[in-house]
Amino acid sequence: MRLGGLEWEDIRPCLGAFKDAPLLDEQALWHELWTTLGHTAEELAMKAGGTRARDTRRRMLLRSAACHHFAQLLYFDNPEAKFMTRRRVTRLFESASPLLPWEVRSLRIPYQDFSLPAYLLAASSVERTPCVLLVNDLGTAKEIELYALAREFLSHGVSVLLFDGPGQGELAGLHRLPVPFEQVVAAVLDSVCRLSQVDTERLGICGLGHGGYLAARAAALLPQRLQACVSISGGHDHDHYARLPELAREEFKYAYCQRSDTAMARLAREELSLRGTPRLKVPLLVIQDPEDSAWPLASCIQLLEWARGDRDFMCLPLEQLAFASLGPWMAQALSRADA
Repeated sequence: MRLGGLEWEDIRPCLGAFKDAPLLDEQALWHELWTTLGHTAEELAMKAGGTRARDTRRRMLLRSAACHHFAQLLYFDNPEAKFMTRRRVTRLFESASPLLPWEVRSLRIPYQDFSLPAYLLAASSVERTPCVLLVNDLGTAKEIELYALAREFLSHGVSVLLFDGPGQGELAGLHRLPVPFEQVVAAVLDSVCRLSQVDTERLGICGLGHGGYLAARAAALLPQRLQACVSISGGHDHDHYARLPELAREEFKYAYCQRSDTAMARLAREELSLRGTPRLKVPLLVIQDPEDSAWPLASCIQLLEWARGDRDFMCLPLEQLAFASLGPWMAQALSRADA
């Protein structure tokens, strides 16, 4: 939540309302509390006036989007309300887009018989720049957590492509997240290579959580197209699925359209692993949150051992990612690719 742009003044009252009650047992109440906060922030955005109106409107619209994002996060009991709340996140982000310090270009990327929603955030309007593709975790949104990551790259001259693959973000609940996710990345790269702002010889990929695993898999299987990879709280495999917190298991089943823990555990063990995948040869940065209960450190270490290119490792909380030098690391890795 802190990574997504919320402050303790937003978080504490909502969490306090549940005391010791399991959050998944109170999905409707969770949705109601966060939705109310979201509407309040949006009203403040609309009322903003005076010399600081632009800054206030931007902050309140992004805060409202974050509130609605977290409102729908747990709402597995009501897929329709979950979907409609997720659409509100996109609407609010697009309302804030003209107020952001970077140009935001909305894209639709052809994939199979439908299209993937995406945004290009260009670091420069006049020069071709390196570009990094950002990959969602199971419950994240390109408009919230991925946008937070995007700022770190943009501030160091690296453009960013935010997208939702099947089963992610706007497409969650509509399509199944594919095991061969590199096919999705290949389609995204085809579209990126047609963008005049992007230097197609300097392309990287960065994934958050499960997206870190997907990013590493894609970079290993598309070595001629991606020149650097960052995995944030991702791992080598998902053999530990049965030990995940209940919320994480629900997110996996929702994304991969599995009806039971037994079926999802089998899929995780047999197919969601880098075993048998060609070893990564491009530069890799692995970042692990020491307090992450979902992704064991051992799996991150195994990811590092699996890779064969230059490797860097950092251990720090996700809310301190600004200290991870993501932008400088990616810019340097892609400059080496250009050389």
